[in-house]
Amino acid sequence: MKIDAFLGELIAAPPLVYNKLFKVLKDPNSTYEYITQVINLDPGLVIRLLKIVNSPFYGFDFQIDSIPHAINFDSNVDYKSKK
Repeated sequence: MKIDAFLGELIAAPPLVYNKLFKVLKDPNSTYEYITQVINLDPGLVIRLLKIVNSPFYGFDFQIDSIPHAINFDSNVDYKSKK
């Protein structure tokens, strides 16, 4: 998933959280732990992200119930892509 598509789903996040998340995702030195911390700043963002990863689009036969699990659920998804 490209960063723009991912962030497009999160556009309703408060501007400060959105801007911080955008910077963190663009930073090649940021860790998944720090990305999780930033996402957790906005409970609405947490809910939207969990709804997205648990949607039928991905077709998982299990429930993803945490942000670390959500951002690490697939090694082929590069949330930090600069594309």
